[in-house]
Amino acid sequence: LGDTAKSIELLSRTPIEYIAKTIDGKLLYAPEKTRLNGKTSIIAISASKLDNYEITDRIVIVGNDTDAQLDCIAKDASCIIIVWAKNVAPMVIEAAKEKGCAVILSGHGTMNTSRYIFYSSPIAELMTTNLVVFNKAEFVEDVGKKMIRSRYRSYPVVDDQNHVFGFISRYHILNAANKKIILVDHNEMGQSVPGIEQADLLEIIDHHRIGDVSTAKPIVFRNEIVGSTATLITKLYMENQIEIRQEIAGLLLGAMISDTLNFRSPTTTNTDVALASHLALIAGLDIDEFARSIFTVSNSLQGLSMEEILNYDKKDFIIAGKRVNVSQMILYQLNEIHGIEEELKEVMDKLVKRDKKDLWVMVFTSIHDNGSVLYGSGELAGLVEDAFPNQPGESHSFLDNVVSRKNQIIPQLSLVINQYEG
Repeated sequence: LGDTAKSIELLSRTPIEYIAKTIDGKLLYAPEKTRLNGKTSIIAISASKLDNYEITDRIVIVGNDTDAQLDCIAKDASCIIIVWAKNVAPMVIEAAKEKGCAVILSGHGTMNTSRYIFYSSPIAELMTTNLVVFNKAEFVEDVGKKMIRSRYRSYPVVDDQNHVFGFISRYHILNAANKKIILVDHNEMGQSVPGIEQADLLEIIDHHRIGDVSTAKPIVFRNEIVGSTATLITKLYMENQIEIRQEIAGLLLGAMISDTLNFRSPTTTNTDVALASHLALIAGLDIDEFARSIFTVSNSLQGLSMEEILNYDKKDFIIAGKRVNVSQMILYQLNEIHGIEEELKEVMDKLVKRDKKDLWVMVFTSIHDNGSVLYGSGELAGLVEDAFPNQPGESHSFLDNVVSRKNQIIPQLSLVINQYEG
């Protein structure tokens, strides 16, 4: 409303009834069709009367003077707002009807009436439907870039149902602190959450190969040769003399069993086995029975689409400049994968192109048989067989004792891809 031209435009489209209501006035007459041009005049009584005023189609604020009111109507005012009066002469109303001039008896004095009429425009005239909004899941960096292209003071934030979640202003973005992050069970950018580059990385706790994470300042980086990051978490509890509650012990034990395939994986260490026994005592669980229930109940292809299977426990790698995905699904037995190979290959080929990968490897690992079957797709798919040769006359042979993505599959794939690229 600070823009005079905009205020005039808005007032020209404002219904007479809205103006009367805003100034706590009484609408004495309203023509069927108004001719407001949005401009407003305040008439001061002078010797020259209205000779110096051009008030055609204007809103005119006039005092308790019948002659002045009649003159305003005669000079084609579109609306007269009368102040400091309790009633209006009948002749004024008759003249207004003849000229199509609205008449309002204001509930305020001259100053407040002149101020309030500019607040009478319908809210629909002021608001826009072409909103700049942000989803609550958007990153601060992306929000800041969009704000630069507009000039609003604040912006609505919505949820996934497009309901208002809150508001955000430029101040919030300018003063936004980076998220404080601790990476657990990974240390490669490609495997982390989107936007990790802008985070304040405090610590890394991991048992995988050292990847491409870099920091601007020293951090705590704990990387040990163990079969599960849950082993390192358990050690941290014990080193800091923090009691491990029963339910936490069960969760940590389940993670160790899952990571080490019930301690059959070549990544398993004596430390994993010893701490798992300690956790089993706290949780009151039998390790073998717990492992059987985990792999039987939680790992099944039933009810999953091919895309869900291929994205199950997926990890991204950059090997010799090539973009490689390796997904692994642990099953109790591999009889479930019979009959899905053709559809699996078709969906893999589609995802490789969509995600622009050079190689996608799907690994099905049997906890019961202690081995895996591999499927590959992409430009480098032939290297999967070079890394893990099939038995004569077979395709996708069962690889006995190949169960670890970290210690067996990735190193062998890396060796073959590097040789291919070299």
